[in-house]
Amino acid sequence: MKNTQQLPKGYRPFRIIDYKRNNSLSVKINFLAIGVCSLLYILTFRMAPMFGASAQGLDQISVPFIVIGAILYFPLHELIHGLAMVLLCRKPVPKFRADGILAYAGSMAYYNRSSYLLISFAPIVVWGVVLAVLPLLLGSGMYWSASLLQILNLAGAVGDIYVAVAMLRMPSDTLVQDIGVVRVFLSASDRVTPLPTKKEQTQ
Repeated sequence: MKNTQQLPKGYRPFRIIDYKRNNSLSVKINFLAIGVCSLLYILTFRMAPMFGASAQGLDQISVPFIVIGAILYFPLHELIHGLAMVLLCRKPVPKFRADGILAYAGSMAYYNRSSYLLISFAPIVVWGVVLAVLPLLLGSGMYWSASLLQILNLAGAVGDIYVAVAMLRMPSDTLVQDIGVVRVFLSASDRVTPLPTKKEQTQ
């Protein structure tokens, strides 16, 4: 199934992931992110000598770099999502929204499974490579600063990873509509149970 602006005939939604309304899921994702941060910090500590940095080099952290990077991270993360959406389905053009300190990229297009996996992992890969290269280009003194932003990059993508793993277990014809904080999964497969329509809910 190709990416499309129009929902193909026979497709119905069978699952919705909504981090804003599903408080229990949001809590789960936050705890997973904390766990990822802890594991990555241990890994960062152990890998420091490989980059010529001191394992006790927290005093080398550039506070302005960390603060500015943390502020810019979420908009830049969503920018990569949006660019990937455009490359994989040019119309409709993705929209960017802000909700408090968070930013979201969303599109009314329907993406197939392989395309949405690319959309999900694009920011992790792009910014992961950029932050991994920084200490090599700017010297070992940037190791801890870049590594802390790398931890933010990976921990901040836990929600994307959760959705990607969930989608791998869905039927191969699954389409997803990502409108920001809400992902709607649709399929024509008889392996899934469609969600009731508003009309069916009132009957």
